[in-house]
Amino acid sequence: MCYTNRSENVRVVDGHLIIEAKLEKFGNKNYTSGRIQQVTGLRSFGAFVFRAKLPDGLFLFPSLWTESLMLCKYSEIDVIQFNDSQQDEFKFSASFGRDLEHLKQNTTIKQFANVNFSTEFHEFAILWSEKSIRWFVDKEQVFEVSTRESDWVQKDNKPCTANQKPFDEIASITMNIDVRGNDSQNEKNETLTPNIDGKWVSPRLVVDWIRIYQN
Repeated sequence: MCYTNRSENVRVVDGHLIIEAKLEKFGNKNYTSGRIQQVTGLRSFGAFVFRAKLPDGLFLFPSLWTESLMLCKYSEIDVIQFNDSQQDEFKFSASFGRDLEHLKQNTTIKQFANVNFSTEFHEFAILWSEKSIRWFVDKEQVFEVSTRESDWVQKDNKPCTANQKPFDEIASITMNIDVRGNDSQNEKNETLTPNIDGKWVSPRLVVDWIRIYQN
């Protein structure tokens, strides 16, 4: 899969930001998609609210996440992700450590039965304070983790920076859709093949708005 900045993959239509995955040959890749990253970054502590319709299709993985990468200190907050191509299961997680190979992660998986997240807009949010991070779906809390240093900093993931407090740095926001490879399996044991897009009901992440509230 290849991320591009073409209008086929990233565009604005009727005031909505659209990220779309497509089956097409692009270089040596068989699929294209879009990825958008905030340039200025979000200072820690505040609220981040995202209203969107999610894609519907096998092997489509929408993600909304924040990332802070400094020399020898890394943190990531996954606001929303599908759990292994299951459109009614979401993964919410936070990761912190020295680098990508030395991370501690705190994750939960929640199922939302009988809810179609691709046909109607839904709100996904995090409330990020000095003491905790809380996740919300349609204003209902679904997960919470502490941000205390003692809960995150361990011998094997300890940053080499003077400031080791987790989740207190400027973080940039990223939105994207991944098309996962042949090693991915869904509940029907299907694999990613050249004609899998025929089973994509809606390969688009449609963003109505994003709001950032800063403490």
